Amino acid sequence: MEYSRRIGTDQAPMTKGPAMSDKSPRRTMSKKSGKSLKEKRADKHVKADRRTAAATDALLRNEKR
Repeated sequence: MEYSRRIGTDQAPMTKGPAMSDKSPRRTMSKKSGKSLKEKRADKHVKADRRTAAATDALLRNEKR
């Protein structure tokens, strides 16, 4: 009985090529950015400190116009 052997689902047909995408790094991705995250954060803090210092100086001068 050939029918009794084929009960259930059939296997999926074979596909050409790899089953999963290639996730290996490429040469273009290996290039590092100019600044590290720590350097960017440090620059941001310095810039914020300059702004607060400038605002404080403007308040302390209290020049009349």
